[in-house]
Amino acid sequence: MFVNVWIPSSFQRHSHQIYHVHVRVKNEEWRIFKRYQQFHDLHISLKKEYPAVDSFEFPPKTLMGNKDAKFIEERKRALQIYLQKTTNYLVRQHSRIRTHLSKEVLINFLPFFSPVHNAFTVNG
Repeated sequence: MFVNVWIPSSFQRHSHQIYHVHVRVKNEEWRIFKRYQQFHDLHISLKKEYPAVDSFEFPPKTLMGNKDAKFIEERKRALQIYLQKTTNYLVRQHSRIRTHLSKEVLINFLPFFSPVHNAFTVNG
């Protein structure tokens, strides 16, 4: 595994669930905070450039029941698995990224992982 990604918790902010994402590349570790919409936007953009990403299960949008604790826990787990699989798949596909992998390289490749572009700087 090249990149370790896990989502230990989430919390409610305004009307949105915020996911607390930890990322580790070698000896570098950082945290980001993302809304579901940001995960969804990432998924849509990656599918366009890397059609194989569509084979990784992504939790669908839901209008009803998305405040339920069980639903939130299941979605958190599904987003974590999705990020883990997708990120490591993409790193394996690019030898230059794989060879020089670092926090900076990952963020340049996938700005989603930047602590600057988190849920607190996007609508809220």
